[in-house]
Amino acid sequence: MVETVLGMTDLQIKLFTAIGQILVAAAVGIIALRQWLTARNKLKADLFDRRYKLYVDLGQSLQRIVEGNSDAVVQMRRLLAEARWLFGEKTAERLRKEVGNPFQILAEAKDAAWSRTAGSDESKLAEEHIDAMGPASRAALVLPEIVAPHLSLKH
Repeated sequence: MVETVLGMTDLQIKLFTAIGQILVAAAVGIIALRQWLTARNKLKADLFDRRYKLYVDLGQSLQRIVEGNSDAVVQMRRLLAEARWLFGEKTAERLRKEVGNPFQILAEAKDAAWSRTAGSDESKLAEEHIDAMGPASRAALVLPEIVAPHLSLKH
């Protein structure tokens, strides 16, 4: 064994070199893990933002349907179709059945009541409109219950 700088042998230098390389590799691994975790958390935050935006837009669309805006029905249907990709098929189907359908019926009853054709029974149309308001009101209350489990950053 040959003694070199600082009184270390060549085997000791090789040992410290190997340990140094292992430490550098471990540091690189830790940095890569942290980057992966950061990217994963960013994806969660982005998904949360998109889900929350859809929830808010859907609520506004439902309000516009109640106010009598016929374009809001088209927007509601588009948002419910988009919900499939953000919330999953089960939740999207539940949204369609429990929220979309009652508001679709309300919009149709409202349109029929407002467009009163000749010979139509005005009181019957008004009654259908009022009858459609109950399920639509309940559907508006169910909306937060359906999406709340998905509006979390903990996945």
